[in-house]
Amino acid sequence: NLNYRGGAEGNWWGLEFHTNWQWHKDHKLQHGLIFQDNTRQWLYTGSVSDPKPFVDSTASTQVTSTWLEDRWQLTPVWLLIAGLRIDHNLKQETLYSPKLGAVYQLSPQDTLRINYAEAWLSPNIYQLRYGSKDPFFVEKKFQAPNPKLNAEHIKSLDLSWEHNHQHLGRFGLSGFTYQTQDMIELVQPTPGAQEIHLNRNDLSANGVQLEWHKSTQNDWRFGSSVTFQTVTERGQNWQVDAPERLAKLQVRFPTLSGIRTAVEWQ
Repeated sequence: NLNYRGGAEGNWWGLEFHTNWQWHKDHKLQHGLIFQDNTRQWLYTGSVSDPKPFVDSTASTQVTSTWLEDRWQLTPVWLLIAGLRIDHNLKQETLYSPKLGAVYQLSPQDTLRINYAEAWLSPNIYQLRYGSKDPFFVEKKFQAPNPKLNAEHIKSLDLSWEHNHQHLGRFGLSGFTYQTQDMIELVQPTPGAQEIHLNRNDLSANGVQLEWHKSTQNDWRFGSSVTFQTVTERGQNWQVDAPERLAKLQVRFPTLSGIRTAVEWQ
């Protein structure tokens, strides 16, 4: 609408720290720490004829994250991976993200992997704080802020097999399942009400993926994959608006004068 002006401005600074401990040639620990200070987060909307915004939200927040990952080569054919990440988000909630994985070298050419992980997506400052009624038209309203909005959570489990063929390249087959809870959506709770971001749907995704990669001695690289999946809203018998089939084909040409080019079809 040409009668309105609006935008967002932000300033921040942060620090990152990473370290590794090699306790044993078969046992490695990784640790990380992140701090980010959002010194200014300003959201505003107003009329082009009025210098004073009627949506004017300024916030200052801090975000911290720390994680620890342990990689342990238990035997020549077994690798165990375990990790935990702890975050304090914009709302200063404490969120935990564990992961656990194992790799089994079935043969020199075949590798089996299993991975389980949990993760989250925190609401941003726009979803938490932006909102106001339109002062010019009573029947038209901006969305309402929701400072009680919670983070989305996802649990994932995947099992994969990889085979390296001396001449034909690398083949992969994997199966996966994702369980997502409290997805953030912009909704209108009742007719005539202001739109607001709420934690609504729980989704389930299940699928399989086939992939192939090949590199030649003269530096050509080829890759392709096809994925079949079903995404449904938990507790319902209909599928959500997500692709059921995805395919990709890529050709990367030899490096020329330090530049590599590629063509990809999806």
